[in-house]
Amino acid sequence: MKAFISHPFIAPEVRWKMFWTLMPSTISPRGLGGRGSWVMTEMLNLAKGYTDNPGNIRMDNITGKINVVHNGQRFDSMDTPTRRYWEVEYNSDLTLPYEHKTMVTMNDFIKDNLNVRFAGFSGTADKQADGLVVLSLPDTRVGGRGLDLNFKGKGSMSFNGYHRYKMLIIDPQLASEAHYIQAQGRIDTGRIPKGSVRDFAMVMDVGAAQQDPVFRRMLTEEPLFQQLRQNPQVINYASKNGHMVPDWSDIHAFITDVKAAEAGSGVKGEVPYRYEQVLKKYLAKKQVVVEQDQLRSASVLQDAGLFDPMMHGLMPAPQLYGTWSK
Repeated sequence: MKAFISHPFIAPEVRWKMFWTLMPSTISPRGLGGRGSWVMTEMLNLAKGYTDNPGNIRMDNITGKINVVHNGQRFDSMDTPTRRYWEVEYNSDLTLPYEHKTMVTMNDFIKDNLNVRFAGFSGTADKQADGLVVLSLPDTRVGGRGLDLNFKGKGSMSFNGYHRYKMLIIDPQLASEAHYIQAQGRIDTGRIPKGSVRDFAMVMDVGAAQQDPVFRRMLTEEPLFQQLRQNPQVINYASKNGHMVPDWSDIHAFITDVKAAEAGSGVKGEVPYRYEQVLKKYLAKKQVVVEQDQLRSASVLQDAGLFDPMMHGLMPAPQLYGTWSK
């Protein structure tokens, strides 16, 4: 504290404001009533950076700055709780949220710079559709809003558009419900040729997703999953995979084989249907958490957020953190 107060390059008004912010933390590191102090909060945010989704921020190698991805836009002056971690990770400053200037949307990004590497993934963004594009890889949180690709082949004399689509939504649990719906809206019936075939599917790494607090609660508290974890066949899957206790990947492998067997016999069983319904329910819960985290990053919500067991021992008591209703 003495070194901080005597620092010659810190303006006096900033020096004393920070002094009174830091002082309570030195007296009571865990804060009054154990609710956390300013220093504890910042250290916790630094620790959370290790489990933060790298897609929440963007490192601009041209300007050397970090941009926050929020609500389909990139901000050059918006804060994020884990910014200190990313500043250390990328050795770059993340501007504090004073001006909140919008830097760019993905649509503007492509239209203003047709030579950007992203256009290599999505040739339909070019002014002339060549009809050869087989894969488009937009970030749902950015490219999922306002990115209207030329699927109909407008402006081309030799190409009449794309007529078959398969949309794979990768890691839907990392997108809010709004972004999830908006992403699918990129190929709604008004944006593609009439009579086109559309196929939607979700792709999720259950091994990684089961580490999330929302899905951990699904595994431990949902009756169907409790029953499946006691199923002898699921236990056998776990044993083959080297797991002492069945996890989500074992359950999912079992369900996948059951569905394959049912497809061969033309019968649809109850268990796979219930499994899918439970997944949809908890995916919706997770997407609500994502939306709330986005509101926290914009300071719309001021609460502490959902307790993460991964941070046990670092975060205050779980009862001080938000939960969802069943």
